[in-house]
Amino acid sequence: PSPAPTLPPIVGPEPSHRVTAFYYPWYRTPDVDLYWDHWGETNFHPPLDIASDFYPVLGAYSIADPAVAAQHFAWLREAGVGVIVSSWWGRRSREDQAVLLLLDIAERYGIKVAFHIEPYGGRTAVRLVNDVRYLYSQYGDHPAFYRTSASSRWSPDGRSKGLFYLWSARFPDSDADAVEASYWREALDAIHALPDGGLVLADETVTDWVDGGHFDGLYSYAVLDLDEGDGYSWARGLPPDAWYVPGVNPGFSARRIRYPADLYAPRR
Repeated sequence: PSPAPTLPPIVGPEPSHRVTAFYYPWYRTPDVDLYWDHWGETNFHPPLDIASDFYPVLGAYSIADPAVAAQHFAWLREAGVGVIVSSWWGRRSREDQAVLLLLDIAERYGIKVAFHIEPYGGRTAVRLVNDVRYLYSQYGDHPAFYRTSASSRWSPDGRSKGLFYLWSARFPDSDADAVEASYWREALDAIHALPDGGLVLADETVTDWVDGGHFDGLYSYAVLDLDEGDGYSWARGLPPDAWYVPGVNPGFSARRIRYPADLYAPRR
């Protein structure tokens, strides 16, 4: 058997649960997983040639490597991040397969794990309810599973409940037509009525989604340049009992994969 890896030390005070970071457990390598995933994307050839304008300090890593995950969480703790919002593409996806490792490592570093439910193929309002049930049944008893007794307009009680981010709320899956907020209302009511309850946030800056869809709050994924556009001004229209999670992006560069030039934002 291979020796257990030496994990980075636990440094600094307890991180804040009011500071979160999105996290993407979808990177794989042949030496750990027998295949490359997400490093090459289209025409790139990892490990040295990857689909990113920045090269990671840890190299082209596999998220299935406990030493990699531990280093990430050690850095997150050092930065004061108390919750990661892990990208999740449905049960049995490669992101789902990484959850138990992330939870175990997160517990070591005093960090909690919430879920970013992505528009996987076949995602619907009904399946969202089943996804939340699944996440509770599989992971809800783990000490690092993020729970909060905080309330919202549509979940006013003090139960210890999970927090779920719904990405691309206007499009149930990548092939679906756009929907209105009301499409999700029955599903949100069902989640609120679960024994564990649940808070669900939509990636919307139109505050009518709180009342129209019974979402517990809204989040902006990233704001690239506060000197242009409306920045965070949309949040002024949120009801006072709704969750507000502003997204902050320290910079953005995707020129290697030919993103539009106006999306480039230098790191400051």
